Amino acid sequence: MNYPIPASPQEIVALGERRVNEELIATAIAGVVQIARSKGQSLEDLTAEVLADDSSSRS
Repeated sequence: MNYPIPASPQEIVALGERRVNEELIATAIAGVVQIARSKGQSLEDLTAEVLADDSSSRS
């Protein structure tokens, strides 16, 4: 199964309707990175954002 890389948050959410496997997870991650890059974010920026969201959700 080859999944197209999502180009919008809505397409990433739509992936949730499919059966989860390693390829689907990799596709979702690639989509998140691609969307972040289109917004001018670096991988470091994205990592910091994800870690900040994770730590705030644990509070």
